[in-house]
Amino acid sequence: MPKLTFRDTRTFTEALSVSKHPKKTVMYESIPDDKEWLQRSLVGFIATDVDYAHLEHMVLKNVKQIVGFCFLGASQAVITFTNREYMEKELVNGSFILKTSFFHLNPWEKEAKAIDRFVWVFILGLPLIGWNRRCIESIIEKAGKMLGYDITSVSQGSLTGVKVLLSTTSFETLNEHVLLVLKSQSWK
Repeated sequence: MPKLTFRDTRTFTEALSVSKHPKKTVMYESIPDDKEWLQRSLVGFIATDVDYAHLEHMVLKNVKQIVGFCFLGASQAVITFTNREYMEKELVNGSFILKTSFFHLNPWEKEAKAIDRFVWVFILGLPLIGWNRRCIESIIEKAGKMLGYDITSVSQGSLTGVKVLLSTTSFETLNEHVLLVLKSQSWK
């Protein structure tokens, strides 16, 4: 029977380190069809305290001649109109829902890109006294901005943990232990 001679001679640290792949350069020349829908779209930053769960529905329902809405990362949205004329009219006249839900709402520019992402974070072992927005926001503040939470995680008759939706610019895995101090008592 032949001996297996495969042996990894790397150290533990070397085995765990991720080797970076060389960057790949891609040359792409866009065609008019790529830009057609973007040229009749507005891009804007979502205002503070906007209800993300209902934003798309509210915009599509209340603004005339919209054919599309999509989040661009976690802090922006792209709103597409039936044609450029309606987009420009909306930009000048500005419906109430767009004025109150967005700031820096402008026609699409080629530099527009997602600058952050949505992340669901599950917080386990939180004492009942900490089950409130202020406490949860203070726990996750270094990871990102709290946008909301999954109501099913607090309405199933069992309070095991809370699932929180964040906006973050980090692309690293969020997996931390937090020491929470409430009224001089500590919890991990």
